[in-house]
Amino acid sequence: MGRIIQVASEDFFIPWELLYDGPLNAQDNTSYFWGTNHIISRTIIQDARPGDFVPSIIESSRPRVGLVVYDSLEYVSKKEIPTLRELHRSKRIQLSLLRSLNANQHDEELVDFGRFLCRNLQIIHVACHALERIPVHQSYLLISNEFPISIKDFVVSEFEMKCNPFVILNACLTSVINPLYTSFWAAELWKRGARGVLATDFHIPDDFAAAFSKELYQHLLSGKPIGEALLVTRHYFWEKQCNPLGLAYALYSSPFIRIVNSS
Repeated sequence: MGRIIQVASEDFFIPWELLYDGPLNAQDNTSYFWGTNHIISRTIIQDARPGDFVPSIIESSRPRVGLVVYDSLEYVSKKEIPTLRELHRSKRIQLSLLRSLNANQHDEELVDFGRFLCRNLQIIHVACHALERIPVHQSYLLISNEFPISIKDFVVSEFEMKCNPFVILNACLTSVINPLYTSFWAAELWKRGARGVLATDFHIPDDFAAAFSKELYQHLLSGKPIGEALLVTRHYFWEKQCNPLGLAYALYSSPFIRIVNSS
């Protein structure tokens, strides 16, 4: 396994995992991408970073996972949700699902969304659409019942994640190809108390996103640090399927965050 590379910036314009340092005529080009050989983490330079003051170790024999979804996505409904429910049934995680919110009562329902973020959760898993708008604070996540939650909603409502969860932003079928946009979501989530964020830097079909998260959880729940779990998962999809899409996943956190069995 290669070295750990940490990138610190206010914004991220370069998808670092896709930097290539091999010969142009190499037969196996993917082995020369940084994201294939190295653990890459990002540190966002900002004043408000409450998650920085919590340890990298999550002590739990059964981590508490909060699930926020857009269940009209085929593979979110057929694969991603059932995978997490099976982990719950097998007592590997404790799963809580955010109920569907009513878009006709947007302001009132945002209050309930804020309460969900404040729960005693160690991981928040978001599987949804992510849409970019100009200005960027109007960009939003679209969850079940066509309920939009914008970056501006986070700011105005002053959402807090008091238990400092790790956020997996598995934004399925997003057409966003601007890494700055993803960084903006990561920065906002950091401000609200996230211990770290795993997000995507470019388009990911929802079938792959569901499969990727399933494999990632197997490694994360086995005690591997998130950086190593992410790298091993990328290798799995390349070696088994010749699929390089794992390079889309960008880590905005310490690579050493891991789950330790406390029993």
